[in-house]
Amino acid sequence: MRGGGMSEDGNSLKVLAPPSFKRRLDAIEAAVQNVADRPISRRDALGVAGLALLAAGGVAGSARAAGGLESQLVIYNWSQYDDPKTYKDFKKKFPGTSIKETYYASNDELLAKLQAGGSGYDIVVPSQNAVAELIELKKLMKLDKSLLPNYAKNIVTAWRKRSYDPTDEYSIVKDYGVTMFFYRNDIVKERPGTMLDFYKLLPKYGKKGRTNLLEGAEEVVPLALMALGIDPNTDKASDFKKVEKFLLSIRSGVTTIASANYINDGSAGKIILGQGWNGDVRRIAAARKKKGDITAVLPHGMSEKWADNWCILANAPHPKAAHAWLNFMCDPHIAVQEMKYHNYAIPNAKALALMPASIRKDPIFNVPVEFTGGYRFILNPNPDIVNKRTRIYTKFKAA
Repeated sequence: MRGGGMSEDGNSLKVLAPPSFKRRLDAIEAAVQNVADRPISRRDALGVAGLALLAAGGVAGSARAAGGLESQLVIYNWSQYDDPKTYKDFKKKFPGTSIKETYYASNDELLAKLQAGGSGYDIVVPSQNAVAELIELKKLMKLDKSLLPNYAKNIVTAWRKRSYDPTDEYSIVKDYGVTMFFYRNDIVKERPGTMLDFYKLLPKYGKKGRTNLLEGAEEVVPLALMALGIDPNTDKASDFKKVEKFLLSIRSGVTTIASANYINDGSAGKIILGQGWNGDVRRIAAARKKKGDITAVLPHGMSEKWADNWCILANAPHPKAAHAWLNFMCDPHIAVQEMKYHNYAIPNAKALALMPASIRKDPIFNVPVEFTGGYRFILNPNPDIVNKRTRIYTKFKAA
């Protein structure tokens, strides 16, 4: 079965998709313009040390600024994950509040920092699995919806109650996406359409060039489980035995396991078969547009869907400023600005309507429910499952 994807030939963009999708994808050519300029992966955070002062003139502590907000807001975020103009716009709207931001490179780093007693932060941006853990650890503040009118007006209902925040009290989806794969169509002659197809080609093409998997136990093991048609959050010993055997069988075909720099390497044509997050894959396809040698595939069947989320910490020193930021980010015009910057969809109905049709209709940006209906969130249900994933991943890397 063909996967929903895109490949280029000359100056036109050809789409691999079921016939029912063809009309929806006709405008895709324009959707990959100007997205290769910032090869920053969703997970290619630099782990920059220290605090980056984004708006000067702030006063430490929680002194009140004009308008009733505190004079400072401290955000703990992934590196370069928001448009710098957004910070300037917030400063213009709330001139008495300065913003400081510091960065982490993984959810594990975020969790470790907070569990070790890290304080002083107002806002964090955890992925779905980390949100669930932070709720359980009582590290998150219940959001005051009376301070978030833009949330009620604009955020799509389906994204308000999620399995990792079922009461819709602790998080707001910042943006969301899926895990897909891409390949050099001048080298890979098959036309893989599922994640299982992708894995089965690794032993063959690992001998011909670089192949790449996204790194980490919480990516490698659950994605392989889904390729086998198994719930990524399974706790069955038989499932872990099966996925371990499967991963070891294709290990010889995996030349790199990396989430950093794969945009640069994919854009340079160095990766002939690799996994990627959809916004990143759009950039790779855009960078290779003139050569027309990249096909991007939304897998049929199971794959990962993920969501990064705005959350306020339970001990946030500047809660009013934090709520003002969350409400600001739910403004449709700000959401449009953000989507154009990072290439990931935001579940803001009015903002999506304002996006150029060529982007809005691009299935790699705004992934159709026909695909995501079969995709799953990767969670951390309990420590035993996390340990089993880690054990298999460690063995896989060492093989």
